[in-house]
Amino acid sequence: MRLHGILETVCARGARGRTRKRWSLTGNGDVLVKSFYNFLIDGGTRCPVAKFFWHCACPRKINLFNWLAWKNKILSLDNLVLRKCNKLPTATCVMCHSDIETVDHLFLTCSFTRRIWDYFTHLFRLPEPPGLMSSLWGPWRLAVQPAARDFCDLLVKALVWNVWLVRNDIIFNATVVPVFAIILKIDRMLLSWFSNCSVNFIGKIEEPMKSISHSLEFIGSRSVGATSEVGSDATPAAEVQLLSSE
Repeated sequence: MRLHGILETVCARGARGRTRKRWSLTGNGDVLVKSFYNFLIDGGTRCPVAKFFWHCACPRKINLFNWLAWKNKILSLDNLVLRKCNKLPTATCVMCHSDIETVDHLFLTCSFTRRIWDYFTHLFRLPEPPGLMSSLWGPWRLAVQPAARDFCDLLVKALVWNVWLVRNDIIFNATVVPVFAIILKIDRMLLSWFSNCSVNFIGKIEEPMKSISHSLEFIGSRSVGATSEVGSDATPAAEVQLLSSE
């Protein structure tokens, strides 16, 4: 019955009072399976970020995870509480221990995660990250310079993915990774994606990738003393100065 109701919505009545069925999902009235499939999948609307979100050089599993995080469909502690599946004593963020772990908190407002954001926003002169994941791929991305958006898409996905891995390491392995090491991992991940990009895409992100490569060289040259300086007690400004300036 539901299918019949949908089909009725694409029919129109003839001008002379006789029922004349016409396929309204195509301009010329021709019945095309593809047009009906698109109608069912999109529900008559298209996702505003789909046009650019999936056309990215990062692995599919990271693309998918970022999509689920944007939709608040990942198993953050607050979502586990709602499902009555949280095995931890509380839903407090395991990285900063100061607030409930929501998707917005974990990836954007957590003081630990914020220090990672501070480094990259300073290095590439990006807008301050928003407080909501729903804004990350909308207003925040629009505030980024158009020429830098393709690179920022990769950066955001690498950052979100690595924060999630670190969070899981803390919960399941009791392993604490310093901010310094996470930045290194993000840099290396971005460079590995860059090496597998198509020639056309390489041209779009080549300049910021040079900055990533330079920061890795700089970090490597000072890795002996940097780990002790960039720890859990270091300020964001100190980390930025250490990692991005001579």
